[in-house]
Amino acid sequence: TKFNYLALKEGGKTWMSLIPHEIETMDEDIKKANGNVLVLGLGLGYFSYMISEKENVKSVTIIEKDENIINLFTKNILNQFKHKEKIKIIKEDAINFLKRDIEKYNFVYCDLYHDPFDALPLYISIKNIEKNHQNIQFRYWIEESILCLIRRLVLTIIEETFENYTDKDYKNASDYIDKLINKIYF
Repeated sequence: TKFNYLALKEGGKTWMSLIPHEIETMDEDIKKANGNVLVLGLGLGYFSYMISEKENVKSVTIIEKDENIINLFTKNILNQFKHKEKIKIIKEDAINFLKRDIEKYNFVYCDLYHDPFDALPLYISIKNIEKNHQNIQFRYWIEESILCLIRRLVLTIIEETFENYTDKDYKNASDYIDKLINKIYF
């Protein structure tokens, strides 16, 4: 069934959208959010809206580095939130923010990427930060898909090992996936 939905495009590519897939893949994380929540990536604000409705969520701090997204959200979307008093937006790079100002949060939700391929470097960076903050619950949009990608890349390396690939075979990469495989290999 065709339906209308809100979407933002950049360079002809849909970057943010509010479609059933997006909603369904956030459902479990919305249920788990509690306390003082840190959201990495604003998007169209669906996750932040849904958790701001929860009584057990005290505050929602959103980290977003794109001024245009922040302006679009504050001018057109935030005024529709019933509990906008819970929302605070900080214009900053998420990794930089996490490295210095995370202890006051109970829950961190990461949605800084479009798909598992573009998520992988950020996922690894944030996982390295997460391991030093065991008292904070971290959740990642489409984490299962990211982990499937990692397994796929590792299996490729194992297969190539049986085919007698060596270090020199991994020095050059012709595309993004080859670059990811090479990075994991080394």
